[in-house]
Amino acid sequence: MRQVRSFGGVGKKDRLFLRGELTLTCSDGRVIRETNLIVATALPVVRELLLQGTGFVNPLYHRLHSIYVGRGTTGAATTDTWLEYPLDAVEIADADKTSESDHLKVQVLLPAITAANGYTLTEAALATRGSVPLPVLPGPGDQVSMFSRAIHPGVPKTPAITVLYTWRIYLTL
Repeated sequence: MRQVRSFGGVGKKDRLFLRGELTLTCSDGRVIRETNLIVATALPVVRELLLQGTGFVNPLYHRLHSIYVGRGTTGAATTDTWLEYPLDAVEIADADKTSESDHLKVQVLLPAITAANGYTLTEAALATRGSVPLPVLPGPGDQVSMFSRAIHPGVPKTPAITVLYTWRIYLTL
């Protein structure tokens, strides 16, 4: 008779939880902190991380790359695939990607001069590179995946205001 060895018992599963937090630090002194939603389109990004670049034709497409800002107000849902009203994007420099024992942190500065000037910013997304170079906003077929989305209190964007976006993704078991 063949013996089957159980690792962890029947019905036990390993689980990895992702949780996000977005902080906006405005040059006028306002600081806004919001939790955000990791969306379903984040799964290919996590899968690519585990595959270490072997799962896609161009692994660079699935690296966390940019923070997009917009003016949408509809609450975030796990089924979201993009911002409601995207306005602009800022690339995350490799030097601005850091990790702590329990989280990954990325930061970008939305500069004084941006396509978002004249609008009230209310939404943000952490996204992959895809096949489209910035500052072009992605369209269908560009392979950009939204990793996380947040709705936040309005920030009227003018040339006098810069906004530092700090996104933290926490990993827990």
